[in-house]
Amino acid sequence: MTQQVLSVSRLGNVVVLTLDSPPVNALSKALIKALHAAMDQVEGDASVGAVHIRSAAKVFCAGADLAEMRENLADPDKVDAQIDFVRDLQNVGWNWHWPAISGLPRWRPSWRCPRSIWG
Repeated sequence: MTQQVLSVSRLGNVVVLTLDSPPVNALSKALIKALHAAMDQVEGDASVGAVHIRSAAKVFCAGADLAEMRENLADPDKVDAQIDFVRDLQNVGWNWHWPAISGLPRWRPSWRCPRSIWG
């Protein structure tokens, strides 16, 4: 059984993506794939006002999954795939047409966010 590394929910006009890949939400292939799939789901939804990316853990995200990267760079046949993965990682979110907000578990909408985003 595959562990779910990302959950998707809605709060009014906001799509909430919760990273849940213990212990530190490292950006593994599985998590990036899940982020792409979630964004594909909401891409055509005109009712989305913002995307809130949060963490189920005490930390937000540690960055690239170094163990996965080390494994790929040790195998000459996987080096090109690792380079492609890093490029893909850098492109996540660049083409979104709505604001993206990130935060930790106890984050709540505040006066700094336009009320219209929250529906």
